[in-house]
Amino acid sequence: MHEANNKIFFKTFFNLTTVEKHFIKILQKTAAQVNQSVRENVRIILLTRRRVAGKLDLFVSVGDRGQDVKIITTGIKPVCYMVITENTELGRTIKKLFSLALGQENLNARVSTESGTILALFFNIYYPDRLLRSLGL
Repeated sequence: MHEANNKIFFKTFFNLTTVEKHFIKILQKTAAQVNQSVRENVRIILLTRRRVAGKLDLFVSVGDRGQDVKIITTGIKPVCYMVITENTELGRTIKKLFSLALGQENLNARVSTESGTILALFFNIYYPDRLLRSLGL
């Protein structure tokens, strides 16, 4: 396995908030763990963003299949991650990946949408005060 397949690729000109940087690190670790246990590599590519705040645009691929994922991050207590992608077989695999990364127990099923053509998943995470302080919040 090539080391590059375990990385989330992004360049320093992305205007990421500290919470988004933390989120990217969590995704990177999760993708590396998944890649050790499955045949098809998971790759996550962070696409260009020109301004601070707003949404993150990712391209997630598993093997030779891939699709766009949008991430909107809001709040502090809790931090809410809204994950939006197409409701396809790959989209359901992406849901599993994000559930591993953010914790299935943090998925707010009441407000998440998993029917129709779009998956809109809401994860509410109550980070410890110590971590929030380390993120500058």
